[in-house]
Amino acid sequence: MRQVQVILLQRVGELGGMGDVVQVKSGYARNYLLPKRLALRATDKERAFFETQKEKLAAQYLEQQGAARIMADSLSGRWATIVRQASEKGGLYGSVTHRDIAEALEGIVSRSQIVLPQALKEVGVFEIAVSFHAEVQTTIFVNIAPSKEEAEAQKQRYLQAKNPQAEEETEIP
Repeated sequence: MRQVQVILLQRVGELGGMGDVVQVKSGYARNYLLPKRLALRATDKERAFFETQKEKLAAQYLEQQGAARIMADSLSGRWATIVRQASEKGGLYGSVTHRDIAEALEGIVSRSQIVLPQALKEVGVFEIAVSFHAEVQTTIFVNIAPSKEEAEAQKQRYLQAKNPQAEEETEIP
């Protein structure tokens, strides 16, 4: 595998931060980093260009990060309910994917922003990360149930399990 050096224009996952010169596989650079304008090839000409544009890029990065924080704060802790047919044991007939969650959130986020390690294949409540920026993530709750009534019951059970004192506090006159 051929490796190339690139200059990162912003933070890219575990790869590095803005201005870092990293070595990556040529296909990753050619097919992902360069087309999405996340990096430049580490040639002398591109290094000089980066140095002249560094402050402007940093300001844009902070602006994007601020906008992402606003979106993350507005979505934090939100519930998405998905009704699907399920077996008696709770296994789904099919699975719930990024697309299903994005549709349940009514287009507020794109499916590429949803961090789902694998498709969900059973009923229940799941905490799912949504990434708005390299450094900004929030958590939403995805409630998968066979009916709206069961979804509401699952949500109540989940909330009760997370905060058992809530019921005690509300019962005090």
